[in-house]
Amino acid sequence: ISKLESTAEGVKITWGKVGGAERYRIYLKSGNSWKVIGNTTENSFVYTGAETGTTYTFTVRCFDAENKVGTSTYSNTGWSHKYNPVPRISALTSEAGGIKITWDPIKGVEKYRVYVKNASGGWTKLTDTTANEYVYTGAKLGETYTFTVRGITPDGKGYTTTYSNTGWSHKYYP
Repeated sequence: ISKLESTAEGVKITWGKVGGAERYRIYLKSGNSWKVIGNTTENSFVYTGAETGTTYTFTVRCFDAENKVGTSTYSNTGWSHKYNPVPRISALTSEAGGIKITWDPIKGVEKYRVYVKNASGGWTKLTDTTANEYVYTGAKLGETYTFTVRGITPDGKGYTTTYSNTGWSHKYYP
C-alpha cells in the first residue's frame, strides 16, 4: 500500500501494480484476523464503511483472474489510517442574495462549520449548520471570496473532520 487517504466516500487505499497479478483482494483487520472487503482489477479501492474518527488497518494481496489462487503474500501488520475526511465544496454560485456554498455530505457527520478567509489569511466562522449548503450574504459585487467547511460535533464544541486550508474561491457576480 502506497497511500491511504480520507475522501468523502471513505478511505481510499492505493498500491502499486504488481506484474503478473490479475486481481487484488483488499482486507480489513478485525481484531486479530483479516476480513475480505473487496476485490478489484484496479490498483485502488475505496472502503465505504469508514466512520469518521476511527482508525482502520488494511492489507492487499494479489490473486489470479478467478480470485482463487493467491499469487503473492501480504503484510500481516498492514497499514493504518484514521478516517478524517475533508468536506469538499462542490459548488460556489452567485445568487441575488449572496454566494451559495454547497459541499458533499460526509457519512457520519451531523453538523458543519462554514468559514470565509479573512484579510489576514485566517478563517472567520460564518455559521454552524446541519445542511450541506449555505448562502454567504456578505458578498460584495466583483470581490473574490474563499471558503472552507469542517465537520463539527453536534454541540459545536469539537471537530469531526479536518478542513482544506486552501479552500475554494469564487468571484461574486449575481
